[in-house]
Amino acid sequence: MNTKMKQIFIILSIILIGLTPGCARQGETPAPTVAPTTTVPVTKPDVTTTPPPTPVAEPEEVKTSNFVDSVPSHKEVFATVPEEVIINFDNVLGDTSKVTVYHEMDGKTHIASIETRPPETRMTGGSLMRTKLDPQYGDGKYTVKYRACQAGGAGSTCMDGRYSFTVDSSTLNNNYADMTKKAYIEIKMAGNRFNPQNVIISRGTRVRWTNEEGTRHTVVSNPFKSQNYVLSLNSGLLSKYNNYEYTFTKTGEFPYHCSLHYSDGMVGRILVK
Repeated sequence: MNTKMKQIFIILSIILIGLTPGCARQGETPAPTVAPTTTVPVTKPDVTTTPPPTPVAEPEEVKTSNFVDSVPSHKEVFATVPEEVIINFDNVLGDTSKVTVYHEMDGKTHIASIETRPPETRMTGGSLMRTKLDPQYGDGKYTVKYRACQAGGAGSTCMDGRYSFTVDSSTLNNNYADMTKKAYIEIKMAGNRFNPQNVIISRGTRVRWTNEEGTRHTVVSNPFKSQNYVLSLNSGLLSKYNNYEYTFTKTGEFPYHCSLHYSDGMVGRILVK
């Protein structure tokens, strides 16, 4: 290759190098490499939020130390307004004891009954308080508040109790067998059940309970321990094929049970119109 050709080759090489991407031109400083940006997470401070305190609801039932039982019992449902409320105690109460029944209707609370007469003596000892209810109040929730004061004058110790029950006339449609206008009806006892369990009868109807099994049963008034809502409703022990009769002469709803199988659900209702 002659000298002229060499010069041309050198010139072309320099031109090609200058056009090559990524190659620094002679005399220039290459651009610095930029490192990728790293995002550092911001840690929030640990802030503990204390929830507001839960309001403590007033208990539905408060029993005094000498409370035994009652009719109606706590959370019991009646189809009609019971004739009266009876509360039994196992100690002697003073004259300052009283019971008040409140009825909730249309968002308002009304006094359905108040009794301040001296407590009565129970058949088995202790005392009972009772108060009549007016049927005009009808369906709704009833709250019974009572003050049980020990006998001994104005300075005696008093304790306050409360419980509630409900009157719901809609239960008549499905839970009660209509046997009105009959002078006599029969209720069978078998399988630790009354059949029919709940009945509607007319005033003056004679009811016969017949035990159809080898297990003995009884027919007694509520409540379970005191059995004094209707004192005269008491069959004693009934063996197989024994029967017991009772004629209902007063209107109202009368819950009863077998004292031997109450815990098994052997309960019934007589509603007298």
